[in-house]
Amino acid sequence: MIRLRVALAVRMVLAHWVGLVALGIYGAFGVEKDFLVEAGFFALIAWVFSLPLFVVALVVVVVLAEWVDRNLMLFILGGPILVCVGWAALAGGDFVAGIAIAAGSASAAFAGLALLGWPAVPARET
Repeated sequence: MIRLRVALAVRMVLAHWVGLVALGIYGAFGVEKDFLVEAGFFALIAWVFSLPLFVVALVVVVVLAEWVDRNLMLFILGGPILVCVGWAALAGGDFVAGIAIAAGSASAAFAGLALLGWPAVPARET
């Protein structure tokens, strides 16, 4: 078994990857040739732009791991809202549809990993 902080960080990294793939696919819709190349390109660009905010969110989750674990539903539902509002403030409203798809996909992936209990987290001591 691994520590709670590491488990949440792994879940968040995997969920972020799922969100980037979803955003890449969303960005590549309407492309007739080389759909996978375009999707990969959009995912790569999204990774570059999302990396600073992701690192900040990852640090917050690692520092507040106990709170996130106790309030998982608030984190899962509130995370996409904060991401969309943050990106709307930074980049304007043009990107919000794609960001909402990415954040929702990432949040669903995080929730799925939490429901599956992967990676396993040791039981809390009372």
